[in-house]
Amino acid sequence: MLWRRFTPTDSPEANDTWTAEPGTKTRQQCESEVKEFRALDPDKRLFDSARREYRIEYHCLPDTVDPRGAKGK
Repeated sequence: MLWRRFTPTDSPEANDTWTAEPGTKTRQQCESEVKEFRALDPDKRLFDSARREYRIEYHCLPDTVDPRGAKGK
């Protein structure tokens, strides 16, 4: 599964945000999508409505891995 990670550039130690991109079925398909995203946005930067800048990272992980960590019960 393709995951995108958004990290504020002004405070990288702050909580970052992980977003799953559904639809990738294989590792090869995921890696192909990562290449497409990087081609569209080579700087890997995003600005929110308050003009705060975020760095974007792309990660291909198995469906069984959630980079946000374990959920409590």
